[in-house]
Amino acid sequence: MKSDNVRVHIRIRPISKKEIDEGAQDCLLAAGPQIDCRGTQFTFDKVFGCNVEQTEIYNQTVEPMLASLLEGFNQTVFAYGQTGSGKTYTMGGEFGKRDREHDGILPRVAEDIFERLNSMADKYKSSLQVSYFELYKEEIRDLLKPETSSKVLQVREMPNGDTVVAELYKMEVKSADELLDQLKQGNSHRSVGSTKMNATSSRSHAAFNIHLEQQSLVDADDSKSAVLRLVDLAGSERLKRTGAEGTRKEEGVNINMGLLALGNVISALSDGEGHVKYRDSKLTRILKDSLGGNSHTLMISCVSPVDTNHDETIQTLRYADRARKIKNKPIVNRDPVQAELIKLRKQVQMLLASGATEVNIDARETPEFLEMKEQLESQLEDYKTALANSSKQQNRLMLKIEDESTNRSDLSKKLSQLKNAAESLAADHSNMTVMEDQLASSEVDDDTAETFKELRRLQKLILDVDKTHKKSKRLSYARIQRDESDNENDLTDISEVSGLDESNEAVLDTPMRLHKINEDLFALQTDIETKEMNIKSLSQDENNPHLLRAKYERQVTELQEKIEKLENERQASVAAKTHGAKDKSKQNEVMRIKRQKELEKEIAQLKKVKKEKERLVKEKREKEQFVEKLKNELEDLKKRKINLVKKARSDQKKFSDEEKKFKKEICTLQKADRRKANDIARMKLQHERVANRLKIQSAKDASEVKKTEDASSQENRAQGESARHC
Repeated sequence: MKSDNVRVHIRIRPISKKEIDEGAQDCLLAAGPQIDCRGTQFTFDKVFGCNVEQTEIYNQTVEPMLASLLEGFNQTVFAYGQTGSGKTYTMGGEFGKRDREHDGILPRVAEDIFERLNSMADKYKSSLQVSYFELYKEEIRDLLKPETSSKVLQVREMPNGDTVVAELYKMEVKSADELLDQLKQGNSHRSVGSTKMNATSSRSHAAFNIHLEQQSLVDADDSKSAVLRLVDLAGSERLKRTGAEGTRKEEGVNINMGLLALGNVISALSDGEGHVKYRDSKLTRILKDSLGGNSHTLMISCVSPVDTNHDETIQTLRYADRARKIKNKPIVNRDPVQAELIKLRKQVQMLLASGATEVNIDARETPEFLEMKEQLESQLEDYKTALANSSKQQNRLMLKIEDESTNRSDLSKKLSQLKNAAESLAADHSNMTVMEDQLASSEVDDDTAETFKELRRLQKLILDVDKTHKKSKRLSYARIQRDESDNENDLTDISEVSGLDESNEAVLDTPMRLHKINEDLFALQTDIETKEMNIKSLSQDENNPHLLRAKYERQVTELQEKIEKLENERQASVAAKTHGAKDKSKQNEVMRIKRQKELEKEIAQLKKVKKEKERLVKEKREKEQFVEKLKNELEDLKKRKINLVKKARSDQKKFSDEEKKFKKEICTLQKADRRKANDIARMKLQHERVANRLKIQSAKDASEVKKTEDASSQENRAQGESARHC
């Protein structure tokens, strides 16, 4: 199997009017297949300058590939470069929005391929189908049939090793106009947005595929197929320069992640690594056949010539230089049985040409060939049936996933309703308490009481869950929200600036102080919640502890009065026994003794109850003192918390002001450094040009001197000869 390297062409776009107004200068020098970017040189297959027309680009890049396409070889053309470098313009993704003179590769391919097919109509019957899709935020969207769900469109690997997009709509076209209509329709559905660097920036990777099948009219067994993939990759971009926010920022992140995965695959293939990570991104899986597989591949790298885009241009050229080292293994796409049959026929023809005149066996009539053909056809039907069943099962799974997503959204709505109910229960907590007291004081049946107790228990459970949820989502008071990418760049810039004084070092330590204050605030908040829970637990069953203590003291007073009354009665009974009349009967004496014992027993019980009540009063007083102490401590903690929050806000404001000032100084220094670097590069370039001119002038002077010396030597020789003759 013959290998074929990926071909790489470079196209330099013209400098825009906006860049000229901003004072941007050219930093690229192109000469033949070489390109120089401020001393860094690269060599590619072709380099096109900024004044090359669209027609010449097509004639020298894609037109030679159509001959191989008609021979049955897969072809891939993809454009790469930073945002605003002219990729979509080159590929023809803006067809229908500009004049025909600006048509890119896609419209010209449509017209050229039908002209070639019409010229071969007497030899081959051709069928052409097109498909068009985009990869937007790692989701595949069918641009010719936008209503197709992106969950159904998945990247699949066929039994023969080809990578395809399952359930992608294919439209058969019979003329160039029909193909261009499909292209125009797909372009109208592409995801396009505006950024600071490009007003019509493509926000997705797009691929327009042309599927060609050919059947020979001379030989029924001669059939072949091929695919032409025209890929327009979204441009790499820096968020700081594009100013993207919200959805545009998310799109830019996904674009860069896909291009990063593609760069890793290109690096692995160019270095000859054994394992290539195609599965890191859908983009790399889609381009698997084009990079290291069964295809002739052309990469068109579009670059910007201005010095303000120097870093992105260098990155693109290095990217393309690595891709140029990749080796593909293209083959003619034929059915295996037909390929074997053609091979046998060629062997028979070679034998006949070598003199073996008795070779007259038709391979199609041999029993071995017929048996093999039948087996292969049976296996092919089994593969097709299995593939169809797998596709149907995949569709059913996708529908189930959509149903599960719908159920999940319904559950989320129910959960929000439950949270709202919990909040209403929390608002009605006091009403529930009053209702509970009323039920306790009134006469209700047991079922009503049990129902209310169950409702009360559920209410407390919901409130506890809601409180735990809120506690788990507590935010820090002194949290500093900063963009991670900006943070890394700022730290890198700060590390490169020397001569920081002590005040600046103190500013750099401010985040650590804020972090310490944050930890102290968290500890204080925990202590406050703990003390509040203790106070609540101490008074949870007592609506008014002061009234309860007064009640206990009143009961103690009543018991004391009752004890004194009984004691007086007992003493009166004893006195009556001592000084009573002697003529009283024995029965009265027994009754007095019995009554006296009852009084002593009742007095003892009352003293015991009194003692218990006094103990309760004492405990209640101690508890009140402890609660008062906790409240005082709680007030102190809240004051400390307020002071810490004020301090954190003050330090954060100070840090923000110093940080802005520091960033401004860094930007000024970086701008001065860039200006110096540009001046140095410009002076170096001028020096090289002057040196080259001096070198050329010195060479010319040396040549003139040599000519003068030769002329003088010839004149001297002539004079000498004339003198000898004389």
